[in-house]
Amino acid sequence: MNLGDPTPEPWAIFERSSPGWFRVTVSDDEDAAELFVGGVLGDDGRPVITGLALLGHNLDGNDLRHIPLGRIQAALASPRRRDWIAVAPPGLHPLRDLQEVADEGPDYVYRHDARRARLTRPDGSNTESFYRLVSEAYTHYAMHSTKPAMEIATEAGVPAATARRWINRARELGLLEKGGRRPRK
Repeated sequence: MNLGDPTPEPWAIFERSSPGWFRVTVSDDEDAAELFVGGVLGDDGRPVITGLALLGHNLDGNDLRHIPLGRIQAALASPRRRDWIAVAPPGLHPLRDLQEVADEGPDYVYRHDARRARLTRPDGSNTESFYRLVSEAYTHYAMHSTKPAMEIATEAGVPAATARRWINRARELGLLEKGGRRPRK
């Protein structure tokens, strides 16, 4: 699922949700993800984005990168949309229900285990065990860095191409999900 072209024309904002919330259409594709944006008036009287809800199937990082936040922020400054934000009752926040449901879930989904074994070049004795370590390292670095392959390369003392090859092999073995490519600018 994707939001389509990162700079689609035309795109539209509709006041169809609770006051202060907007449905944003950024693609003519009927299967595109749905984006909802919440806002309030800041101390200076200008709209401030306070919430985003992206709904769809098979969402990935590219979908988040394609959200035209700057354009949405500028569009919220129109008098009509500013009025829509201004009538929102204080404390009305449709995502609070979602927050409460999420808070009822497990305490954590991923927790870094400080005892994770340091990744080094494989010795060839236990291939599956090595690629499991690669997947653990990748999961850790993906949570903390935009370049997990480079972090793995640094940790293991190998070239970045070697780390990427290890990551791809871990994906082939089903230890990591298939990764997506970022669009080039």
